[in-house]
Amino acid sequence: MARKPFEQLNFADDGMFQAVMKNPEASAELVERLLGVRVKSVKYPKLEKKIAPYYATKGVRLDVYLKDEDKVIDVELQTYEMDALGKRTRYYQSMVDIDSLMKGEDYSELKDSYILFICKFDPFRDEKKEPRGLYRYTFRNVCTEDSLVNLDDKCLKVIYNASAYNQAEDPKVRALLRFIQTNEPGEDPFAKQLKEFVLKARQNEKFKRECVATRRFA
Repeated sequence: MARKPFEQLNFADDGMFQAVMKNPEASAELVERLLGVRVKSVKYPKLEKKIAPYYATKGVRLDVYLKDEDKVIDVELQTYEMDALGKRTRYYQSMVDIDSLMKGEDYSELKDSYILFICKFDPFRDEKKEPRGLYRYTFRNVCTEDSLVNLDDKCLKVIYNASAYNQAEDPKVRALLRFIQTNEPGEDPFAKQLKEFVLKARQNEKFKRECVATRRFA
């Protein structure tokens, strides 16, 4: 597959997404819109954070990793379909938990954790291999025998299908997903701000050299 020219990078492209999310306020706003949780303070989001607890274990490189007083949030943006999405979120969750609990600490000290995937495609199919069609898929650990019983492990996984942005009831969520899918900010102030961040990043020669050096883009 031919590499995209650097000058054509959009918000959803690998590298540009992380560059824009360097802005703590932008990271917090994106998370608050898509997860509906308040991010109290983000000093500086960790980009492409690598977690590899043991030499022989498979490490993970997280797109954007946020922490505040009582929660940790992993944000991933996927532009192409991938295998084993469910197992991928499971492994990411385990790595986040290992990273957030120090030796000697009690399990009760684990922070609430959120795994947020934003996909530019529908990641779930029905028995006929047709897209399920939801714009959001939310997963919690709930008892099979009684759905009123929640495991209460303080873990939430949310997967967005940006291609179905028109289904989102919340106009702020709809506007953000629309921007991610189409690169058109419309009249939404936050989407316009993200677009401005992208244009500014394209003019950053240091960032351009880094992207070209890693062979992400031409």
